[in-house]
Amino acid sequence: MTVLIFLLLVGRYIQFRQQHHALSQLSLLKNITPRHARLVTGTEVLTVPIEVLQVEDQVEVALVM
Repeated sequence: MTVLIFLLLVGRYIQFRQQHHALSQLSLLKNITPRHARLVTGTEVLTVPIEVLQVEDQVEVALVM
């Protein structure tokens, strides 16, 4: 019986660690997500919040190293 309880507790601990790791990775991903985009409209390039972008909009992409 003790072994069963031990294995259940170890399983819960491993699950908690994996969930914590996943949440921290999501937080890092959210931090590197851009908040603005450069929208190409005809001859103009406008900086707009990403919330206003729609499907089929053309955006300018810059390579940052």
